Amino acid sequence: MKAWLPAWVRAPWLRGAGLGIGIGFVVNLAIIVTGVGEEAPDAADPGPVNSVIYAIVPFVWLGLFAAMATAILMLRALGREAALPTVAAVVLLVNCALYPVYTLGFQSMPLGLAGNVLTAILAAFAAGAAARLSSVAAALLLPVTIWVLLASIGLVAVMTGGQF
Repeated sequence: MKAWLPAWVRAPWLRGAGLGIGIGFVVNLAIIVTGVGEEAPDAADPGPVNSVIYAIVPFVWLGLFAAMATAILMLRALGREAALPTVAAVVLLVNCALYPVYTLGFQSMPLGLAGNVLTAILAAFAAGAAARLSSVAAALLLPVTIWVLLASIGLVAVMTGGQF
């Protein structure tokens, strides 16, 4: 990056946050434009917690994509010794971006649950791999696991006819 730019602009956290928010915005925009994930008019009441989750999902994912991209750039700046955690974080980010595709536009609850399990495992692995090199990068990746586990609880409640 240009040396004439202030150091804070060249910082991995700022570039990562911008990149991640951009990715999250594109993914959310694609979901809106394609209409995937729209609930059927006769869908059952998801319950109070799920209703809140549904309302904040796009905003949460903007933050999660920003955190993942920041972690990737921070790890990348560490060089070769961070190759595995960097690749793990990139795989996690790509997995999250493709989630709406491989869950058939959020229409398949079983695929959604399988996707959640896969995402939680990838996030935990990426955070664990990053932890030995950067506790900050690991802390940026860990919220994906927490969010996906919370969403999974809500999804299981909907799948079993309950409310959450």
